[in-house]
Amino acid sequence: MFKGMRVAALMAVLISAVMMSGCTISEITGSNLQANPEKRVEVGLEAATAYLKANDVENALRHIEKVLEIEPKNAEAHQTMALIYTKEGKLDKAEEFYKKAIKYDETLSSARNNYATLLFSLGRYEEAIEQLQVAAADLSYDNRPQATQNLGLAYLKLNKLNDAEASFQTALRLNPKLPRSLLELSDILLQRKQHKLAARY
Repeated sequence: MFKGMRVAALMAVLISAVMMSGCTISEITGSNLQANPEKRVEVGLEAATAYLKANDVENALRHIEKVLEIEPKNAEAHQTMALIYTKEGKLDKAEEFYKKAIKYDETLSSARNNYATLLFSLGRYEEAIEQLQVAAADLSYDNRPQATQNLGLAYLKLNKLNDAEASFQTALRLNPKLPRSLLELSDILLQRKQHKLAARY
């Protein structure tokens, strides 16, 4: 029961981090089969993402397998595989595919952030920090504020308050409306009896 709840909560975080709004489902069939390989990969990734968002794991898996037939080292496809296995509660397989995604594209910060979320859920905070430090330093990563906040949360788990505080402050500079960062930063300051500073958050 607890494991199922944990996996469901983990998937809510992961899928929201990678899904694009307004995504429509396209099949790698019909005219799409005549397209060039790059287009087929693009269509397949979009379809798998949309199916996964709709909780249709079977069709998501079908499309990703086709993508990997075309491009076996496609990092985004391996990340999507990891998301599928996470949804199925097969966390060992999910980790395997996250590692492949990062191996094939070390700059894919979404894979690092999502892999860190998995590691965090397993209590492997030091390993999560290693991934989050890279993702949080990626200036081109759209979800950098969340990755930086996640870094702060991982530091908190290890009672590294100075590092956690710095991470939350950075996250709030990137996005002043992150409620979890506001809450945790305020709590850290209250622990230090810095009540006036805490009141700002």
